Amino acid sequence: MKYTVLFQKVDDIIQLGLKEEEIKTTNYSVFQILNVEKYEDETHTPFLSDLLNLHGQHYQKDLFYKLFIEHIFLNEIERERFLPTNPLFFNIINQKGVYTDFGQGFLDIFIDYTDIGRKSFSIVIENKIYHGDGDDQLNKYISYLESLFRDNILLVYLTLSGKPPESNSMKHERVKELEGKGKLKLVSYHRDIHSILIKSLPLIKSEKVMNTILQYLTVINSL
Repeated sequence: MKYTVLFQKVDDIIQLGLKEEEIKTTNYSVFQILNVEKYEDETHTPFLSDLLNLHGQHYQKDLFYKLFIEHIFLNEIERERFLPTNPLFFNIINQKGVYTDFGQGFLDIFIDYTDIGRKSFSIVIENKIYHGDGDDQLNKYISYLESLFRDNILLVYLTLSGKPPESNSMKHERVKELEGKGKLKLVSYHRDIHSILIKSLPLIKSEKVMNTILQYLTVINSL
């Protein structure tokens, strides 16, 4: 009899939790239901690219891009270098093929802005969740950026934890040099992207976009 009462109490607690989850659905995510949350090229890169795109399908203009730049650059003067003054000149491309002295490569996310006579900048975001670095991978990308002769260039190495690149991709000394010049940023999904998206929530004007961001946050938490 005692076990029956105990089991009933446990079941009551479970049912209470299910009732609460029915309303909040805190763990509901279409990304996880479709089992695509671990795909770098097919899921995370295009999703982040659209968020950062001033002309993205979210229709929130520069909201996400501006928060991204404000987060990774603490200095206002540095931020200004990568903030477009005219959205017409802002372009973003996924999986852009490039050729350098180090060989061929594909840029996960390439942002390019050229307002002739006023400002120009280019940003490469290398998205690494589970895959390792290829030989000279980041050397290729910084070499390509430098070949563009933009006023400002930035290489973002995006990983789960914000770890530095592997030495076969770029030597530690070169990483430190570029970080010191503000040309390389080590960015984390768990710390940085998560924080940026949390900050965006009260500023998003579309309920559908907000719900999608909330679902994506659950994905980041599960990675």
